[in-house]
Amino acid sequence: MRSIAHIIQQILDWSIITALTSLFSAIGVGGLLWRQLTHNRRQDKALLALLHFRLYANAEDAIKRGYTTVADVEDLQNLFTAYKSLGGNGMGKKLFSDAMELPTCSKGVDKNDY
Repeated sequence: MRSIAHIIQQILDWSIITALTSLFSAIGVGGLLWRQLTHNRRQDKALLALLHFRLYANAEDAIKRGYTTVADVEDLQNLFTAYKSLGGNGMGKKLFSDAMELPTCSKGVDKNDY
């Protein structure tokens, strides 16, 4: 028959093995989560750069033209909403606001009237 000390020692050994296995599993999962989070941040930065480019280009085109079209307004609103949600800055807001203040021209209207 085994002694109680021997049984306690086996329980402690298995407890240590279980604890170490759990720890290493948690570290592995944590590493995967960290990698995914940093990957998502890089994607967000890349998307923000693209939105910045399109928002600025579209708004500046409309401002130079002196009017917007219905399609311009929809595009600028969608671009600005996404741009702002990713942390876009105040200059994008200013360009968006300036473009939204322009008169809206529908297709078929003589653009020289604006």
